[in-house]
Amino acid sequence: MRGQEGVVFCANAAAGTYGLTAQAAPPYASGMQGGSYLLLVSCTGTPSAQLQTQDPSGNWINVGTAITTSGGGSEVVQLPPGTVRVVISTSTANYASMARIPTD
Repeated sequence: MRGQEGVVFCANAAAGTYGLTAQAAPPYASGMQGGSYLLLVSCTGTPSAQLQTQDPSGNWINVGTAITTSGGGSEVVQLPPGTVRVVISTSTANYASMARIPTD
């Protein structure tokens, strides 16, 4: 079974930690397929949006560079299969999503 190829982390949300849904507990999306992904962030203000993946011991590891451009931005990242989340701080009206870039 293939993992997820995309996720909407949050839409018009306050700063916070988001995964598959804003209300998920714990807040993350599991079963991502892995490979090349495009992270998109749009917001009011200047965000600090960081994509994270969970390592085998359960620790969260930063992936790629944090998005810190006024109004948001994008980042292409390479992910292993597994669990991911996005941590957003300092901005409002945040929108964040991620989609797999097909290579097969």
